[in-house]
Amino acid sequence: MTGGWHNAFLIYLLPIVAIVLFGLFVPNERQQVTQATTEDGEVTPVKKGVPLEVYLVALLEFIFFIILMPMSYKLPELLISRGIGTATDASTIYALFTLIGIPVSIVYGWLNKKLGFKLLLLAILSLLIGFGILATTKSLPLAYLAGFLNGFGFGTFVPFGNNWLSEAAKGGNVNTAITIGMLTTNLGVFLSPIVMNGLSGTLFAGSAEGVMVISGAEFLLWKNPLHVK
Repeated sequence: MTGGWHNAFLIYLLPIVAIVLFGLFVPNERQQVTQATTEDGEVTPVKKGVPLEVYLVALLEFIFFIILMPMSYKLPELLISRGIGTATDASTIYALFTLIGIPVSIVYGWLNKKLGFKLLLLAILSLLIGFGILATTKSLPLAYLAGFLNGFGFGTFVPFGNNWLSEAAKGGNVNTAITIGMLTTNLGVFLSPIVMNGLSGTLFAGSAEGVMVISGAEFLLWKNPLHVK
């Protein structure tokens, strides 16, 4: 950034490294098939379809990212309108929100082994508290705490969702399941400002606090549906 705002976009060159490493070291999975026998006794391969659970998990990811993304586009407005911080503070909190996913990823396997599906409930609880703090606080340190809590929930949900998609594929085409999840995730990110600003405009005159309240309330509504797993 010190060399000009254009340079910030150079970070998008980093995926080139990931693409090269992926091509070199990730095995090429073939689509798994089942066998069917015709009346003539011939054995023919039958491609497995995508189970309904894959679409349901993908829908969950779609909703999740619609609710989550106000952390990126409403946080500066929230801090400035309350007079508790600047756009720089918002950037720092958002950096904390994203970077906390690194240590969370390191211990994710251990947490998942210990907690199982309860880990997803813990992630949702963390996001509920985080957005609740943002909706009510007038303290910058508490806003930082909210960034940490929301970052934990985000960093936990993403790998959990991908694992859930893989399990939901039930031995079928895992690549297709993950692709469906990525599409719904990106669609949720894209539609988030439209949906959340629309709801906030209807209920809270478009305020940043209103968006945070809606996000917190929607995460609260996830409590009972997630217990059916």
